Amino acid sequence: MDATEALPREYRMMPRQRRIATAALALWFCLPVLGPWAAPEDSAPGWAPPLASCVGLGVFGWLVWALRRSGTSVDLRGVRVRGVLRVRRLSWEEITDIRTERNSDATPPLGPPGLLAFAYRRGGGRIRLLHFDEYQLLFGRELELVRGAWSELRAPGRALRPGGGQDGGDGLRGRGEAR
Repeated sequence: MDATEALPREYRMMPRQRRIATAALALWFCLPVLGPWAAPEDSAPGWAPPLASCVGLGVFGWLVWALRRSGTSVDLRGVRVRGVLRVRRLSWEEITDIRTERNSDATPPLGPPGLLAFAYRRGGGRIRLLHFDEYQLLFGRELELVRGAWSELRAPGRALRPGGGQDGGDGLRGRGEAR
């Protein structure tokens, strides 16, 4: 089976990570939601505690919803990275490399993952592929599947570089591409 037959693919936050993030957000939002209720009565107008609670709960709900939607989608047209505030779309022709890098801030099993995936853009810059990391089941196989789709769907005339690169020998960069 070629890589394009396996598309589309979705990579989202794992359920365990989502529960931990939701619990941390809930604890963090307790202060602005419950704080005004604990203040002395004469320190704020009567409408302030309910307003602060509604705003705090609204922001909390929006963040939980946005975290559930965030992730990376890979399809025949390219890669879409949906963050909390922004969606980035990369066509296969825009991507010059897809590779993993070690995360120096990694603290598995509950913190950030040790390996992160990035898409490198033509003209410079890189975009982290959100939730496409070593916490995904069968990450190595999924990474090879995405690289295979990229090599099949990018612009004609771009060939695999023999010998691979410094980052693990993937060999998936176009001719004449500088590091």
